[in-house]
Amino acid sequence: MFDFHEKRRMRNLVYSKISLFFLLVIIFLLAYTIWGVYQKERETQIKKTQRAQVLIEIEERERVLEEEIERLSTERGVEQEIRSKFDVARAGEQVLVIVDAKEEDVLLESEEEVSAWQRFLNFFR
Repeated sequence: MFDFHEKRRMRNLVYSKISLFFLLVIIFLLAYTIWGVYQKERETQIKKTQRAQVLIEIEERERVLEEEIERLSTERGVEQEIRSKFDVARAGEQVLVIVDAKEEDVLLESEEEVSAWQRFLNFFR
């Protein structure tokens, strides 16, 4: 008989409204915490993907720079770089410098296109 009453009392305590309310509060707090962890995990995955992309770009840049270092480590590569940055030539070579047409030359050419009548009128102005 004692077991029966004790079980009944335990069941009434567990299934009471107060204990169910506390269990719901605990479940809500756990769900809230799990949701926060889930959001942090998603942010971490996004950042990981971005960092992987940055790493790939850095490795590509490193490869390009290593190729440039290899090119500049040879005498021919150094000469190419110097010639591209400065106007220099070896002894015995000639340098041809192309200069754009001056503005005056362009004006003279445009004056030739003016008709004789326009030149006559321009003379009196």
